[in-house]
Amino acid sequence: AASYRLGVFPYLASRQIVEFFGPIAASMGEALKHPVRLESAPSYPDFTREVMARGYDIAMIQPFDYADVVDRQGYIPLAKMSVPLVNQFFVRDDSRYQKLEDLRGGIVATPPAEAANTRMALLALHENKLVPGSGVEVRHFNSHDSCIQQVWAGTASACATAKPPILVFEQRMQAKLRPIFASPPIPPVLYVVHPRVPAEHRARHVAGDHQQRRDSAGS
Repeated sequence: AASYRLGVFPYLASRQIVEFFGPIAASMGEALKHPVRLESAPSYPDFTREVMARGYDIAMIQPFDYADVVDRQGYIPLAKMSVPLVNQFFVRDDSRYQKLEDLRGGIVATPPAEAANTRMALLALHENKLVPGSGVEVRHFNSHDSCIQQVWAGTASACATAKPPILVFEQRMQAKLRPIFASPPIPPVLYVVHPRVPAEHRARHVAGDHQQRRDSAGS
């Protein structure tokens, strides 16, 4: 039988998506007794187009896409992360920045404009009277990892991201970053499944076996 296509939105670099979600795809395949092929996309718009074309059998999506994917395209919610999504502004541990207001006149790096963390970050900046283009400069990058690298390299004052990608970066680079502001939590990242996947497969709730690895990967 043809493999199920598991699409993961490209919030991490390709190598990290393979590292974190390759074992999940393999475990799903074992549990379902049906091959599962891990896929992603070069960009958020590319991934969104594939989801809206109903191309993926199973997909991991961000909460802001719920209405389009579930309500309009008919995907069925399957499982969600165990913790809500929280955006934080991270700086180098040796940075002089202590609070969000300190970023005035600086550069804030974010993931792609379509990312949930980016949307949450822009709202936080506006609510704290840090208007992009006036009070602060905002630059979008192609992944959370790229955003974090800008801070570590000193080309950005802060990165708007979530804690899990920070932990991955800190472990890989032996680095230390710290948060100076956290947005209110929103519903977590979730897995959805297309109705064409047989009901017996949809009923096999495999999320629990993957929870620890999924949570370590972030959102």
